[in-house]
Amino acid sequence: VDWPELIGVDVYSKPGQGFSRAARLLGHLLRRQRVFVVGADCIYGHYSIPNSVQLITLADLFARCGAVSTIVGSSYKDGAATETGEALRTLARGVKLCARDPDSGERMRDRTDHPVEVVADAAFLLTPDQERIPEAAIRWIESQRADGQLILAVNFNRQVIKNDDQAQRALFDSYAEALRRLIDDNRVSVLFVPHDYRGDESDLTNAHELYERLGGKENERVLVAPGRLAPSVAKAMVSHADVTLTGRMHLAIGCLGVGTPPACVTYQGKFEGLFKHFGLEGMTLDPQSASDPAALAGLVGSVLERREMLRSTIMERKPSILDLSHKNLEPGITGV
Repeated sequence: VDWPELIGVDVYSKPGQGFSRAARLLGHLLRRQRVFVVGADCIYGHYSIPNSVQLITLADLFARCGAVSTIVGSSYKDGAATETGEALRTLARGVKLCARDPDSGERMRDRTDHPVEVVADAAFLLTPDQERIPEAAIRWIESQRADGQLILAVNFNRQVIKNDDQAQRALFDSYAEALRRLIDDNRVSVLFVPHDYRGDESDLTNAHELYERLGGKENERVLVAPGRLAPSVAKAMVSHADVTLTGRMHLAIGCLGVGTPPACVTYQGKFEGLFKHFGLEGMTLDPQSASDPAALAGLVGSVLERREMLRSTIMERKPSILDLSHKNLEPGITGV
């Protein structure tokens, strides 16, 4: 992650391996009065149990040394690693533990008697950057609108299915067929919006492959957003869509932040709690169900049909969600 430079704010990655490196990092951090540990989807052991325990332990250590310590809004899934629950149970009372959705809050409370505050994801505070949207994308959107088309922003995340190439390919093929049906039957134009550019199978790579499956340059109803989009620009871009289809939770959060209803392919139990903040239902499919193109096209079609009602509900709830997001940054208490 590329963090912006902020006066008075230092950003550190996890200490990593090696006692001397960890000791040097802790020496810097323990001189800080306020510490935020970014929990997100990193404290329940899905990616690395040792790293999850390490993050929780760091927050604990800071509080015991007198700092105001916060674990910023985190998910906590069913079946979280036992070791993470044990680490949460021993947290110093001074650590402010934030769950980023009601479901995660309940799961944390099942594992620990430490106070849990339900907030909203800190990403809701990101300001969309309309001025940096590529001109080519704006011109394409305007031309599609002039033809009476609906705009569907699309982001394909291969990682909603882990370690199963055949299932990933089935999901990819389903996206291609569902999008073809939506273009043919629903006056839909597709704008691919990459959100994660890491690795050989990045969102951008997948977007270009889907673009070619749908006809590429020969099909004026599809476009891959040009350039490498910063998250603030991606958030601004989806504000011009009627609906977004995504398997990335933070792109879904960007959509909700600008009033664009997202249809989501879920993973790790993260999306359902997010939609509870807004009181929304019928917005998600699990990856197995989404591998049926009829079901995937049906989800998007349903959200498109309800888009005005959904947008109204999202915008009505937005002020309260922003208040919950700000709670990540409010002071906690100091001490053990």
